[in-house]
Amino acid sequence: MTSYRELSDEGQALFEKLLAQGTVERPADTVPSTLSDAEYVQFERSIYALTVEFIDQMLAEYTLRATPVSASAIDDETEWVDFDALSTEAKAAFEDALDDGQHTVRGDTLPPQLVGHRYVRYEGTTHRLEIALFEVPIWRLSVEKAST
Repeated sequence: MTSYRELSDEGQALFEKLLAQGTVERPADTVPSTLSDAEYVQFERSIYALTVEFIDQMLAEYTLRATPVSASAIDDETEWVDFDALSTEAKAAFEDALDDGQHTVRGDTLPPQLVGHRYVRYEGTTHRLEIALFEVPIWRLSVEKAST
């Protein structure tokens, strides 16, 4: 049995949402372990049974990285695009990858111009684009009063 006070702040917020809604679906990696590991939660004067189940659904997460390379590494001229030719959304994603080391989107896809090219020329430097796809399982959490 886990006391409500033992839950992390995020766990408490999610538990309160469960109390209000009964059932919530979330990507597994966004559910605090203090809550997902609890079978029963004592809140105020009641005990609640918590159920966590995988629903046969995944959330796509794309990660973009941009690594400087020699321009001579490009064999095919159709594989690159100039930064100025990118859409506003593609420019923002590329610059985020440069500034933070990567750009990640969940439940959406990367801008098509970045997916359609292997290289971007930016301020005199050629950058190789690396895209990774991860799938995050979705959990359905539900809670019901077990006893008072």
